[in-house]
Amino acid sequence: MAFKYLKPLFPLLYKVKVEAPIEHPENFDQLMKEIGGEIEEEIKRMRLSLQRSKLKAESKKAEVQRTVAHAVAILLSMGEKEDEVVRSLSQLAERRVACDAQWLIVEYLQNKNLKKNASNATGREKAAADEMMEDYAGHNGRPT
Repeated sequence: MAFKYLKPLFPLLYKVKVEAPIEHPENFDQLMKEIGGEIEEEIKRMRLSLQRSKLKAESKKAEVQRTVAHAVAILLSMGEKEDEVVRSLSQLAERRVACDAQWLIVEYLQNKNLKKNASNATGREKAAADEMMEDYAGHNGRPT
């Protein structure tokens, strides 16, 4: 990652090496002043890029929180338990890059149904349901 930010500085370092040999110190001082300004500009550009990235990440996080809150409200109105809903939807939202409230609700209800079926089953049925739940969870919430 550091290389990504240092790479734009390589041409400037090349300038120092090639265009300002030690034999001509007067050129070296002038060139160092020019390069110093260019390096400062590059550092400012990198800082702005990092700030934009942080803002995008915060914006995405806030959007996911709003989506989860919307889905929680809908499920609570359906009579679901608040603690379970919040925990489950938060976990689902973390596993997905992009999701909407409808997707979260459907996934929650499907997972709940899988768990309910597994708890009612006996013997081989329970083992099959457990395996199905593992397969389901292992594919980022998508059935195989």
